[in-house]
Amino acid sequence: MKALAFCLLTVLCSAAGPSALASEPLGCEQCGAPTHGSQVFACRVAAGPSAGPSVGPSAGPSAAPKDDAGRPTLTVTAEEGPDEGKTFAAVCPPKYVNMLKAGDRCLVRFGSREKAVLEPVRERVLLVLAGLFVAAVGLAMGRVGFRILGSVVIAMLLIGLALPPLAERGVPPLAVAAVIAVSVCIGGTVLVGGWNRKSLCAAAGAFTALAIAVWVPILVSARLAFTGLEVEFGTIYHLDVPLWYSPALAKVDFRQLMLAGMIIASLGATMDVAMVVATTMSEVKHAEPHASRKQLLGAGLHVGRSILGIMIVAIVLLYAGGKLDMLLLHHLRGMPRQPALLLNYEEIGVEVVYAISTAAAMAFAVPSTAFISSLVLETGRDTEAS
Repeated sequence: MKALAFCLLTVLCSAAGPSALASEPLGCEQCGAPTHGSQVFACRVAAGPSAGPSVGPSAGPSAAPKDDAGRPTLTVTAEEGPDEGKTFAAVCPPKYVNMLKAGDRCLVRFGSREKAVLEPVRERVLLVLAGLFVAAVGLAMGRVGFRILGSVVIAMLLIGLALPPLAERGVPPLAVAAVIAVSVCIGGTVLVGGWNRKSLCAAAGAFTALAIAVWVPILVSARLAFTGLEVEFGTIYHLDVPLWYSPALAKVDFRQLMLAGMIIASLGATMDVAMVVATTMSEVKHAEPHASRKQLLGAGLHVGRSILGIMIVAIVLLYAGGKLDMLLLHHLRGMPRQPALLLNYEEIGVEVVYAISTAAAMAFAVPSTAFISSLVLETGRDTEAS
């Protein structure tokens, strides 16, 4: 959800200019989001601080040169844009001062008032990693692996290209997420499992489970006064001011954007459970053509319950692992003496609701998929697509 909101803000700031934001000079100058009149280009570090540790308590910015305001700077050379080949000093976030060395590439925002380092250039390493992943999936799973990758690409395109622009135009993000969920459920299961009754049963079971489980966050989000912008989001990126007070974003319902994120986050795990249940029942029917509806239903429920416990634990650990930095911050503040107070922070509450709604969707996926599959598969054998 935070990534969608940041992407939405960046696009609008680039198109609408600073007048679209609040008159207060926080916002984009602090968070790094490009504004009208500022651009981002790749640069290479020409000179940085003296050699030292790149991580740990002693990796502070004391060795770096500073500007008139006392902020650390790096000397960088532009590799593209109108200033290509020119060398200048750019303000650098303290966390990157001792990590960026001479020769490293970074993204620099060329603003009207100053130049500032945003992030190290990571795209090449990530693209190589993605290429290795694609090759590994292709070698391990053959054509099925490439169908899996195809379903992932389709899902990412629907989420990234449809949700932000439609939300900016005032279309309810929850409705867009529902359409995306239907499309991904059908397209993903058919691409992975082939065009057959098994895949359609898995898609129907997963969407039915999501349609039931989504009411958990819908009903509790208003009662818990969720804004859709976690405190962590505004504290780190200073996006709370431009997001909440930008006229260009007046039509965006950020609470619904949060709920849309919950649906999308739950979708993958729910489809996983539904496909396992539907595949098991299809295999049972293939091995025993005369299996009754009761036998098929029992097989699906048994397998679903067997995998559900471990998957719920995995989901909870996944969400908990993503908040270790924030838990450390609260530990330093002395919050563990009153652990219940942590639940009052929106970023914690949102993650709890995320985990519960995902676990609920997976739990509902077992009986819904088993029941639908027992009705569909009882009439005859399923045919696997090549």
